[in-house]
Amino acid sequence: MDSKNQWLERFFNITPDIVYFVDLEGRLQYWNAALEELCGLTTDEMKDRFCLEFVCDQDKPLVAADIQKVFANGSHANTYRFIGSNGALVSYYCNGTVTFNEQGVPDGFAGIGRNISEFKQPDDSPYRIAEREKYHTILQTATDGFWTVNKDGKLLEVNDSYCAMSGYSRAELLNMSIPDLEAKEAKEDTRQHIEKIIATGRDQFETKHRRKDGVIIDVEITTQFMPLVDQMFVVFVKDITKRKRYEAEIIQLSAVLEKRVEERTIQLTAEIAVREQSEQALVQYAAIINSSDDAIIGKTLDGVVTSWNYGASRMFGYASAEVQGKHVSLLVPEEYQHEESMLLERIRNGDVVSHYETVRKCKDNRLIDVSVTISPILDKGGRIVGISTIARDITERKQSKRLAQQFGNLLHSSFNEIFIFDANDLHFIQASDGAQKNLGYSIGELKQLTPVDIKPLFTLESFEQTIAPLRSGEEHLLFIETIHQRKDGTTYPVEIRLQLLRENEKFFLAIVQDITERKSAEEKIKHLAFYDPLTELPNRRLLVDRLNQGLASSARSGHAGALMFIDLDNFKDLNDTLGHDMGDFLLKQVTHRLESQIREGDTVARLGGDEFVVMLLDLSGQTIEAATQTEAIGEKILATLGQPYRLNNNIYRCTASIGVTLFKGTQQVAEELMKQSDIAMYQAKKAGRNALRFFDRQMQENISARVSLESELHNAIEFRQFHLHYQIQVDSSRRPLGAEALIRWIHPTRGMVSPAQFIPLAEETGLILPLGLWVLETACAQLKAWQHDPVTRDLTLAVNVSAKQFHQTDFISQVQAAVQRHGVNPSRLKLELTESLLQANIEETIATMNALNDIGVQFSLDDFGTGYSSLQYLKRLPLDQLKIDRSFVRDIGTDINDVAVVRAIIAMARSLDLDVIAEGVETEEQQQLLLKNGCARFQGYFFGRPVPMEQLEILLRNERSLIM
Repeated sequence: MDSKNQWLERFFNITPDIVYFVDLEGRLQYWNAALEELCGLTTDEMKDRFCLEFVCDQDKPLVAADIQKVFANGSHANTYRFIGSNGALVSYYCNGTVTFNEQGVPDGFAGIGRNISEFKQPDDSPYRIAEREKYHTILQTATDGFWTVNKDGKLLEVNDSYCAMSGYSRAELLNMSIPDLEAKEAKEDTRQHIEKIIATGRDQFETKHRRKDGVIIDVEITTQFMPLVDQMFVVFVKDITKRKRYEAEIIQLSAVLEKRVEERTIQLTAEIAVREQSEQALVQYAAIINSSDDAIIGKTLDGVVTSWNYGASRMFGYASAEVQGKHVSLLVPEEYQHEESMLLERIRNGDVVSHYETVRKCKDNRLIDVSVTISPILDKGGRIVGISTIARDITERKQSKRLAQQFGNLLHSSFNEIFIFDANDLHFIQASDGAQKNLGYSIGELKQLTPVDIKPLFTLESFEQTIAPLRSGEEHLLFIETIHQRKDGTTYPVEIRLQLLRENEKFFLAIVQDITERKSAEEKIKHLAFYDPLTELPNRRLLVDRLNQGLASSARSGHAGALMFIDLDNFKDLNDTLGHDMGDFLLKQVTHRLESQIREGDTVARLGGDEFVVMLLDLSGQTIEAATQTEAIGEKILATLGQPYRLNNNIYRCTASIGVTLFKGTQQVAEELMKQSDIAMYQAKKAGRNALRFFDRQMQENISARVSLESELHNAIEFRQFHLHYQIQVDSSRRPLGAEALIRWIHPTRGMVSPAQFIPLAEETGLILPLGLWVLETACAQLKAWQHDPVTRDLTLAVNVSAKQFHQTDFISQVQAAVQRHGVNPSRLKLELTESLLQANIEETIATMNALNDIGVQFSLDDFGTGYSSLQYLKRLPLDQLKIDRSFVRDIGTDINDVAVVRAIIAMARSLDLDVIAEGVETEEQQQLLLKNGCARFQGYFFGRPVPMEQLEILLRNERSLIM
């Protein structure tokens, strides 16, 4: 043993907690000194004992159920009562976890338990009495209120201090819960604190309680959660009403003092403000001027700049220092210099000039349109000593006006749809007469709309995404193809050329062309390219395209598809006798009949002449079943095409030959499938016409064989060709326990037909119901015969039940009637169910099994381990036996995984108190390995093959004589 394991060994043997390791059978493999001391046994006496031996009888089912949870969830914890060496029950809180061998296979579980008996002692025990006396002393001497509360919030114990605090008597309080004491406004906060207490174990918080006299008091709560003591809360309650009142008074007094200080401060501030008022006014005035977006400029009567705000700097690009003391003419373009001189002259002569529009030049020589407002600057005597100028940039407005003038004539004279809309809110600004006429809106109505309102294919978000390249400058012109919706709701296709007007980037220009005629021509061309002009069916080109899509869809879904090549028989004779017009008339009628027989999503196409193709999709993923579905549709097509046709005054009869090929996935190509179905069609022609043939000869033979077998299966039931064979079931001493009844079909010409051939077909066709009833009746009759023979009267007979048979509404009455009719002991009848049967409607399954179990019928779960049985449902089923599937028995001598599975099944069966039987036992080695791992019931060739009843009874008597 290495040092680490020696340390663990030493630790396990000094800890007061019990430590144990158990194998899959529940036998102890390791334990520590604490467990030996608890049980009062020596090391040799403890070895190989079952863990359940040390647990009291009442807790054994709980331990068995929790062992299942350990294997299902990996770990589990619970409290169990162990039997001490003196016979007394000792409570331990145990944690268990699954253990694994070197191959990663579960080989048992490990656990550790802590003695919590002191928490589990009865109320009248000396320990509990002493504890209560101790707590009572603490409770009554505490100055603060004291409670103990259960997990539901009910008060279990309360002291005198809280009685005085709340005004309630102890008797009244012990009939109350926490919500009864809380003030209404504190209830939600308390719920949140309780959640925190349960999560963290403790908390301290302030809340409000309502006294018996209705007075609200403030309290401070300190609480501790004790999960091991009946999940109890210990709570101290301190009345902090006075403290809260003092705090409020202090806050109020502080507020009064602060107010007085504030009032004095205001008084002093006002006195200072009076002295500084003039200076502040000037500062505020300057701040207002500098915060304006407009240019505010002061100048002398001669035009020299005296003041310059930030707005002027932003508008013209000059800093204040660059223009102070300079003539304002530096802002005036040359062509406007004379106008500016004349304006200054007028102001000096006393003319009133208040507002005008002009052009100004920026530092970068850029020209801008401005709106100018002039105010005179007067001295104390009322004389004009200067000029105050406010200039506003109106370049955008002027450009908009010029834009409107530029496009005005074009918009009002054009029959095309031309729109100008705002780049910000997207509302229309202008629209041509042609746009108004085509859409049915007036210009006033259009100005209330945006392009999205007349383009139903766009949302605001998608339209913004479309025009984003124009906004970013990535594109200068966009071509958009969409539809426009008129005021009356009608739509028409359009092509739009859209650009952003770069003059100011505030407007979009859209020139729209109605492309209805172009679209119509394109649709006609497309239709001619993909559709047959006579029948309007898809032509070869479109069929191949859809077939490629069908192949891709089949690959994704796993469903099969089929291609049916249909050729009309003797169509040339019709053209030669009645003419091509009548031939075309017939082809149109054939088209209607074919379309009436296919499903939604399938395709009918015409290749030319009298050749049609039907493509079927979403067939079964199973090849044989897909072929059966295709054949059914093909037979319907043959039947409808074979009906008489009326060609004017002539009654004409026409049949068809159909070739079929199946496809699944993308392993095949469209043209190859077309060739295969064409070849199969010629095979149908050779077979005499008016027939259907599959390209795959083996598939055709399989379908024919299946149809023949189904017909013969009906005859077999009618002429009683079925027999029961029986396979013996024995215990470890080869003593017969019973047998399993197995159905056999002895065909008059085929001989013995394997159940693997006819049982699935019987399930699919519903014939399993009469077969299952016959097996049940025959088995009950055999049990009746066995009752009179001492050798067989104690044997059980197992009968397999299919899911379809079990879920019949009258299955319970069928079994009850069979048992009563033959007068047999129901406990001798065992119904074997498969795991897959349990997957559907588990509650209904449980109800049916319980009803039959009530009359004594037994149940065995067949092939256990191959399905997906849920353990939570398994324990609810009234089972008597688990049957280990032969697939785990076959390699049990060589495959350690199979050994692990078998051990787990046996351990599970024991925990559920179920018998376990292994099927498929063929060698003595297999039997011995199963026996070694705890399985003592067997079925298989090693003990006997399925044989008729006469041979079984000989075998039963031989086995009995050998035992005796």
